Amino acid sequence: MKRIIYIFISSIMVVIMLSACATMKGVGTKEVVAPEEPRWHTLSADNVMTDVTLDGKTYSMTCSFRAVRDSMVIVSVKPLLGIELYRLEATPKSMVVIDKINSEYIPIKYSTINLVVSPNLKYADLQAYVAGEQIGSPDVSEATYSAYKHIVTLRSRFQNIRFDEGVRLVPFNLSRYREVTIQQIMKR
Repeated sequence: MKRIIYIFISSIMVVIMLSACATMKGVGTKEVVAPEEPRWHTLSADNVMTDVTLDGKTYSMTCSFRAVRDSMVIVSVKPLLGIELYRLEATPKSMVVIDKINSEYIPIKYSTINLVVSPNLKYADLQAYVAGEQIGSPDVSEATYSAYKHIVTLRSRFQNIRFDEGVRLVPFNLSRYREVTIQQIMKR
């Protein structure tokens, strides 16, 4: 069980730390480029096939992504029969990993993650990942990060992504859940 939780925490950290290959326009030049109009405000993606590779071993799971641009991203991990077992709720300031199996949650700040993860993560990275806005195919998002001595790669294949539909995101009610730290999880 400890190994499964470790794999899950590692995969959630990867989901959080996405999109290392974002591009920057106008870097190092004096030319000012007008910002592009965002192509979406809300998104919903169901049955996202996600492979997490941790030190060469691959684990597959089904996820769903929900987002409101510049506000909140929710990643729901459903490895068994479409039942949500884990959830990641990210805002521009922080995130929460929710373990429904053990009725626990882990609040995480980006500054904490960036102490152990390379390259550094920003909310915009996660947002770009769940929207498929990376370089390459819009049907696939991929990112590779290192944490401690581990290399983690996340690859998501979108089957049904919808933009600007009526997505309403409500933070999960944590009142019946116990707050834990990553250190407490790793000691198990």
